[in-house]
Amino acid sequence: MYYLVMPTSDTYKKREPLTYHHEENISIGSIVSISIGSKSGTGVVIGTVKNVTFKTKSLARITDAMRLPKELIELAWWVSDYYAAAPASCFNLLVNSNLQQRSRLPNALLASRDTLPRSPDLSTDQIRALKIFTKPETTSMLIHGDTASGKTRLYIEMCRDILSQGKSVIVLTPEISLVPQLVERCVEHFHEQVIYIHSQMTPATRRDKWLQVMHSESPIIVIGPRSALFAPVKNVGLLVVDEIHENAYKQEKTPYYYAPRVAAKLRMLHDAKLVLGSATPPISEYYGYESKNLPILSMSAIGGKPKRITTVVDISKKDNFSSSKVFSDELLLALRTTLEQNKQSLIYLNRRGTSRLIVCDSCGWKDTCPRCDSLLHFHADQHHIRCHMCEYIKHPVSSCPECKSSEISYKSPGTKSLEVELNKLFPHAVVARFDSDNKVDASFATQYEKVKNGEIDIILGTQMLIKGHDIPNLTTVGVINTDSSLAIPDYTADERTFQELYQVVGRVGRQGQAAGRVVLQTFQPGSILINKVINQDWLGFYKQQLAIRKTFGLPPFRHQLKIECSRKTQSGSMKAMKNLYEKLRETNTQTRIHQPSPSPVEKIGNTYRWQMICDSTNRSNLVDIALHLPANFIADLDPINLM
Repeated sequence: MYYLVMPTSDTYKKREPLTYHHEENISIGSIVSISIGSKSGTGVVIGTVKNVTFKTKSLARITDAMRLPKELIELAWWVSDYYAAAPASCFNLLVNSNLQQRSRLPNALLASRDTLPRSPDLSTDQIRALKIFTKPETTSMLIHGDTASGKTRLYIEMCRDILSQGKSVIVLTPEISLVPQLVERCVEHFHEQVIYIHSQMTPATRRDKWLQVMHSESPIIVIGPRSALFAPVKNVGLLVVDEIHENAYKQEKTPYYYAPRVAAKLRMLHDAKLVLGSATPPISEYYGYESKNLPILSMSAIGGKPKRITTVVDISKKDNFSSSKVFSDELLLALRTTLEQNKQSLIYLNRRGTSRLIVCDSCGWKDTCPRCDSLLHFHADQHHIRCHMCEYIKHPVSSCPECKSSEISYKSPGTKSLEVELNKLFPHAVVARFDSDNKVDASFATQYEKVKNGEIDIILGTQMLIKGHDIPNLTTVGVINTDSSLAIPDYTADERTFQELYQVVGRVGRQGQAAGRVVLQTFQPGSILINKVINQDWLGFYKQQLAIRKTFGLPPFRHQLKIECSRKTQSGSMKAMKNLYEKLRETNTQTRIHQPSPSPVEKIGNTYRWQMICDSTNRSNLVDIALHLPANFIADLDPINLM
């Protein structure tokens, strides 16, 4: 018998499946072991064929029960078509890479409980949202809920409703660090029906969780980051995408999918419901719901308007920094008061390392990566200089290679240097730094219980700290430089900055907490953006940004395609992109083809990158361009930024 099989390998670039033979009947959707050339791998059976006139290789079963839901097969084809990606790279999303190893789990079914605990009474906003959610005609809704408005509690009640119908739920979180907190809340209510899966698990554990999902015949709740969308869940009744504003929902390698869009398609395939949630929803997503007249439910913070006092400190006025170069007197006073009250503080800086600028004070020389031309960062704890783009490492310099001066300064502090200074300023406080340089045992996900229980006095870190975490004893937040992300040359810079600041401010003053204190250090104290953050005026910010995007023809009013090429030389990259530009200009009259330019970070790992932006009101025009690009170009449809 002959079968059409789609390999699950990123290296297989053709759109057509391969043909194999086997002596027995194999069901569509089965995962099988195959060989491609001299290499072995896995594939998914997608069809049968009768008359074969050429020689074929044999395939092997992995196990009789290893069959993917038909909805996932359809989803993989859709992702391939929608994002102009090789089908094999999309089918690769569906299959765990360690399936051919023996599992430690029995093929046991998950049991469900007849009685589940009830939480305290719902708020008026939560009741209103649930009523709309349970209407048969509601298929998709956006929960625009302020920080501390009870979105997680609402999700739990929605899950309860769907499970009672005998259907399963997929809940997405943007970061792995958020998984433990959400799992804890869900396990309190649904016990063994909750399964979580993410990439920081050992390969064996992740495989076993995947198999647990596949073999479950009872309703379950699967929790995880964007990859959980492709878990083999049967009979899905609800998909929840929480903190939808996070960039982590965009895949950074082929296929360049955007999880909320894929979740919307999976909802259709299962005839399920989709719920998106955020205090600061993406402008494009909000506009999509608004223009299609889909339900948008606004939810206020439980307990009324948050209790917080916000102070803006002008960084340019050095009198504000009499005791420290980076911590203003106002912020130090807030930290000292918070420690005396046995409460917690959070210091936010969107930058890791000890210093991000190594400069010669004599001639102005800056230390840059020889392979990327980007600024190098000093890491004092390991006493080396590192490139955050390609991970190039070298020893610190003692003198300037240009003028031989020993006047080398380390400026623009990172989280590590702030940690050192905080320990000097507050020697009796427990200070903990959390950023992407942490090892697994020191990560925020691992240390969350200590943070939650108040065992850490001053929490210091980057973006991972502001992503929906509930820290009951937190009363003070300090932002070292609110302007740092505004310097990014991208039209989404204002939106990203507003979202970051809105989220970090929302960490304090929540129900059950004491009055919060926020100190924002900035070079632009009169900024309209900062004013809207302080007043938590998301809607005003949204209207302002939407008007700007409409004027300049930016998403959501036009679709975008980012094309990128990498070459060994700058001239080679520039020539390849300019040749493509001329060709596209001739053949695509209905699409705006913008002049190619160097990527914002042009050189990475000894290769030079150039990029080109195409936009159109008709997305299919961009898909057609992406499908017909030369093999050594990268196409990113619907990029969330142009960096």
